[in-house]
Amino acid sequence: MEEKLYFKPGNYGKGRKKKQTEQKVDNAPEKKDHKAIKLISLLLFLLIVVIAIVWLLRGKTTTSGQYPENIKNESLSCVSTTTVYEKVNERVADSRELKINAVFYGKNKLSSIGVRYTQEFPSDNDAYAAHAFLQAQLWGGLQKLGYDHSRFNNKFSLMDNVLVLTLQTEANEIDELTREYFLVNRDSLPTTLEEYRQNYESQGFACTSSIDNN
Repeated sequence: MEEKLYFKPGNYGKGRKKKQTEQKVDNAPEKKDHKAIKLISLLLFLLIVVIAIVWLLRGKTTTSGQYPENIKNESLSCVSTTTVYEKVNERVADSRELKINAVFYGKNKLSSIGVRYTQEFPSDNDAYAAHAFLQAQLWGGLQKLGYDHSRFNNKFSLMDNVLVLTLQTEANEIDELTREYFLVNRDSLPTTLEEYRQNYESQGFACTSSIDNN
């Protein structure tokens, strides 16, 4: 039997190795490009973060020390159990409490003011009947002045035989027409906490304020 012999060519496998080498050489720039892209992306992200921070902080300044001086809100509370709130006086209650609460910017400027008028009646039915009459009286008075019935955020609350009326407003709403709703009876509109205190104490209210113990 004739035996056939095969000989590997001299350059057997070199083409494959050459191809693999070329692939490695070709892949090297790709890896470098990939790293460059990652680096650029990171730098862009950091740039965006910096821009966002600068944008959020624009126009803001920080100060230290006490300038400008921080202004503390002060309060005034005045109570009377004998004063009748004339805006709702169509029914006579067994007992009453009229309370004024005011908030000031510091001691010299009114911020807001509120009235709370609590009346206790002999029975639940009396309180229920008074509710309808007094609400009509309050709303009618507001409409005569050209105001909506919801002026001063007025609210009646009925709890068994107790009827509570509350009104609240900001300082800029107090004028010659509205002052009576907050029992401001001075010749000129008060401005400071002390002036408001004098206004209510002259009408028989007992007043306390946040500055009494200062």
